[in-house]
Amino acid sequence: MSLVPIFPALVKGGVLLPDRPQDFGQWVRSLEGLHVEVVVRKRGAQRSLPENNWLWMANGLLADHCGYEPNEAEIVHYEMLAKRFGTITTPKGLTLPARTSSHLSRAEFADYMEWYVRTAAQEFGVLIPLPGEAEP
Repeated sequence: MSLVPIFPALVKGGVLLPDRPQDFGQWVRSLEGLHVEVVVRKRGAQRSLPENNWLWMANGLLADHCGYEPNEAEIVHYEMLAKRFGTITTPKGLTLPARTSSHLSRAEFADYMEWYVRTAAQEFGVLIPLPGEAEP
């Protein structure tokens, strides 16, 4: 699956104002000469604070199991994102994992949480509870 960046923006006076205009402009310039699709839709709800807390709890459990230091849970976070969603290559050629906060609806994030739990159990032998389940 090839993901492209999603740029949050505000519509004001019929004009689209990207939240990160430099990044947006750089991305658009990287597509020079190509035919593109433009989709503008109302921004959906982002994941909740409890969902975000769950993600970092899960990253911490998996990081601990894999021998990372407590402050290195972010490494596991990005490894799991790349494993599930692949990577994005920026116009400057930098390869980054996809981001759940800007690319996934709440329903898609719920699917990601279930995938994360299955993958942690099957590939690493780590039991991670879903929200509302008992701690391992």
